[in-house]
Amino acid sequence: RVADLTLPEFRRIILTSLLFVMVLSLFVWMVRVVVIAAILAVIVAVYVRPLYLWFLIRLKRRVASALLTILIVIVPVLAAIAYSYAELSSAAEYIADHEAEIVARIDAAIRRVPFLRGETFTEQIRAAVSSTSLYGARIVDELQEAIVEVSVSSAIFLFTLGYMLTDSETVSAYIRGKVPARYSELATALERNVEGVLYGAIFATLVTQAIKSLVILGMNIVFDVPLA
Repeated sequence: RVADLTLPEFRRIILTSLLFVMVLSLFVWMVRVVVIAAILAVIVAVYVRPLYLWFLIRLKRRVASALLTILIVIVPVLAAIAYSYAELSSAAEYIADHEAEIVARIDAAIRRVPFLRGETFTEQIRAAVSSTSLYGARIVDELQEAIVEVSVSSAIFLFTLGYMLTDSETVSAYIRGKVPARYSELATALERNVEGVLYGAIFATLVTQAIKSLVILGMNIVFDVPLA
């Protein structure tokens, strides 16, 4: 009991507990990227599990079904990153090579505005274009550094995602085994209701955002707008 502790013992316990919390907090902060990747993988595994089960019914192989599911999730993301990198690199190079021409065109367009005739903003425009050029180049460099930095977290994400897809029954059985028997019916009902709400909300969001993305993509292609 706390009342039976002497003051030095109580101080020792408090100090030890504080040190433990500090060390644990620092450790979690150091590995926060890996932890976030693992949590994200668990969330993604929950929402792509119907697709995994669809493949599993037809292929009868867990590993192959998990690989196909992961590819369907990862390939569009990698394609979008590669396309964005190419567009940003192209735009940054174009701005750097045609800075004077861009400044002249913007300045000429501003001079045609009725309330700004006779005014000159060449220096301000040149500074803005130069800042944009440097920002574009900096984005490309930062993207390259980010790709290197997230390599470890990406490996953790893929490993956790594959494990959660292939061995989700084992994980679920372990979690259910920790729930007291008197709460089993409540846990089952809660799981079913929460699953329905989450799947409905996420799938509705995916459908609406997919339609919106297709509309925006079509408009960008029609009007020849860079997609980065």
